[in-house]
Amino acid sequence: GEKTFFSIKTAIVYNDSIMIAGYNAGLLKLNSDLQTLTIISTTTKRVLALVKANNGMIYFGSLDGLYKFNYPEKIITSLAKNNPLLAERVTALCTTPDGLVWVATPTNGILAVKDDKVLNTITSQDGIVNNSFRSLAAGKRGQVWLGTDAGICVIHYKLQGNQISSSIQNISINDGLASNEVNEMIYHNDTMYAATAAGISVIPADIYIPKFNIPVQLMNISINQRDTVINSQYDLRYDQQNIFIRFAAI
Repeated sequence: GEKTFFSIKTAIVYNDSIMIAGYNAGLLKLNSDLQTLTIISTTTKRVLALVKANNGMIYFGSLDGLYKFNYPEKIITSLAKNNPLLAERVTALCTTPDGLVWVATPTNGILAVKDDKVLNTITSQDGIVNNSFRSLAAGKRGQVWLGTDAGICVIHYKLQGNQISSSIQNISINDGLASNEVNEMIYHNDTMYAATAAGISVIPADIYIPKFNIPVQLMNISINQRDTVINSQYDLRYDQQNIFIRFAAI
């Protein structure tokens, strides 16, 4: 018969015999027992990210936001009406055992969603180093790992009721990461495996990179090539524009 080709972007395992895949015009079902591939959704949305939640629901991200897919009933629901933040392009998804769906968006940062409602947003103001999000992965309890073009952001969070508090730990090539371009991550046995542009980095889930607060000491100041006494302020003439400062930090 005539062959049909699909441009598949992402896929997940739904159960022992069913795999759900997202392509440029909806969702596909791969039945490994029957060796069949069928279209299971009527949407024309381009599926960019796909994840299965603890309750069996499937969430997928498209160019115009986050959607929920009830696989047994074949019902797709847009969640954009719940919050304008959920109407933005979705670049990555993951779930955590506490029932949260984590959504990466290019403008509004990372959204923590529970019961289809946004509980919290985490942005560059909270310490995320880059908005070019490539992947999301759940780590150990209370962790979400974010892969970007500028390294990894580990989100440490606590969920109490519907309140989330969080802190950010950044990991880059300066800390031993193979490359700052992190394309995909997977967590297994207290270890995160990160696929980067320069190979795979193996990172302990409890990694701790201390922050150094190194005091800076002014050693010398010269103005117009003449050494000057170190003062808290200077009143300079218009022609005293050549200023050299030497400092040291141990």
